[in-house]
Amino acid sequence: LRDAIEEWTASDPIGAKRFLESHHDERLRKYYTAFVSQWAAYEPDAAREWINQQIEQVRKTTNPDYETEQLPTALEDAWVEGLFRVDHNAAIRYTATREGARGDELASSVALMLFVESPEQTRDFILSLPSDRRAAALGGVSPLADRTVFGDADDKIRSPEFIANWMLRFPPEMWNDTITSVITEWRYKDT
Repeated sequence: LRDAIEEWTASDPIGAKRFLESHHDERLRKYYTAFVSQWAAYEPDAAREWINQQIEQVRKTTNPDYETEQLPTALEDAWVEGLFRVDHNAAIRYTATREGARGDELASSVALMLFVESPEQTRDFILSLPSDRRAAALGGVSPLADRTVFGDADDKIRSPEFIANWMLRFPPEMWNDTITSVITEWRYKDT
């Protein structure tokens, strides 16, 4: 269903929105992120407004035990992902407005998406962040390290040795907690 909603949203976001709104089933909420990510790439402001409406509706209609805090976080992540696909700078600006742990999570996510396109732009992005958020953003790149060789153009960027050497260009206090997973991938690839 997730794939169907993603495809539907890509061609008819309003139709997908009507479907989701007309079926008030808690089980459908898990597909909201697929919908929001696609819709935010077309109409970020409308998608953001819809998110706010859904969060408010969930808070009003669910039982107190329902995990309402996960919904806003997941929807915001999906929204930033969609916004990033259409406007990198807008996603970066939005990420800069978020503070605390949530800001760290979004900076990490944006760094990951940006790294695939340009490690140098990612470096600039990370260095533009306040110093207390840089390590979290840098850590967002480490999951890309992949010991498997796919034989495509992204192999260089995903290779653990490339990512490790790229991370080492930052001060040690920024990478000392996050480079371990990259080194582990590298070790499995080439001891």
